[in-house]
Amino acid sequence: MIETKDLIIDKAKFEDWEDMYRNVWSRRECAQYMMWRVTENEDDAKTRILKTIEFQKNHDTYFVYDKTSGKAIGFAGVEKSDAFAYEEAGICLGSDYWGKGYGKQILKGLIEYVKDKFGAREFIYSSREENTASKRLAEAFGFVPVSSEIKTDERDGHRYRYIKYRKNISMNVVRLNKENSEETARLMNRIKPEWWRTAEEAYSQLTDIGESIETAGWVLTDKNGLPIGWTLFRELKGYLTLELECCGYDDGGVFKLEHKLRDLFDAAVQYAEAKGYTSIRMGMSTVDFNIDGKPIEDISEAMKSLSTERPDYRWLLDYGFRVIGIQPNVYKNNCHMIILNKEM
Repeated sequence: MIETKDLIIDKAKFEDWEDMYRNVWSRRECAQYMMWRVTENEDDAKTRILKTIEFQKNHDTYFVYDKTSGKAIGFAGVEKSDAFAYEEAGICLGSDYWGKGYGKQILKGLIEYVKDKFGAREFIYSSREENTASKRLAEAFGFVPVSSEIKTDERDGHRYRYIKYRKNISMNVVRLNKENSEETARLMNRIKPEWWRTAEEAYSQLTDIGESIETAGWVLTDKNGLPIGWTLFRELKGYLTLELECCGYDDGGVFKLEHKLRDLFDAAVQYAEAKGYTSIRMGMSTVDFNIDGKPIEDISEAMKSLSTERPDYRWLLDYGFRVIGIQPNVYKNNCHMIILNKEM
């Protein structure tokens, strides 16, 4: 059971069939942005409640009850999508209960539930683009869009854009400083020892500040305050640019460079804008690109033909980075550096 200020979120009971029929299942406006069909009569509602009760036995799905009246007024739930990620499995309220802030209470309750019970680190929220109330709810909670696709509503053939949002729910972003640099260095050495052979070597990189080029970094921490990700940038003040030097994320002991770093990149973007910088720049190797292991004779042609299935590269493009150049033979012969830039 989940309890909020005005609501109880709990398993369905047979006697709830009438409340759900009156408040939700018979309301076309409630089904508009969902995938279920309207229940037309009381007999169908009784059949539906039995199926719902059976389904809820093996799933984290529930009815939503009004505390004052005890009536069932909606449904909500969650499902596991990854090792430490959970997503909402549908949130719906009867239209008589819209505009009361109940959606916020439900979403907050679900997030706290998966954090406390499962140690979830990430929460996924989905919405149709045309569902403005749902989009506002996602934005109010600080969710950020990570993907979208065109889908077809099988009930009427209507095509719509389906947007997925994400939010880190057990992590905080803090500035890299003397207090957290040592622990971050140990993380770097632990998850990528081929890059940082010792923690001391990683610490030296994090704290090496020259006279003309300063650094700015951010650390992603778990609920215990321990680093699980980082970014380190050089401030090229003469070029009004932040340049990424290194970054990484501990995904269950696996080194990652993709969307799980988004909160850190968001912090860098905010910092760059506040400092009046005009761009963020970074480089990445051509490993697993179509041009890797080959000599580059024409940089322009190499840029045009560039392709890969690397998720970190795809994520960077979605985030707003664009390829602005290729520097040959940076890492070794025929292993080149792709230069990417994001304008503010």
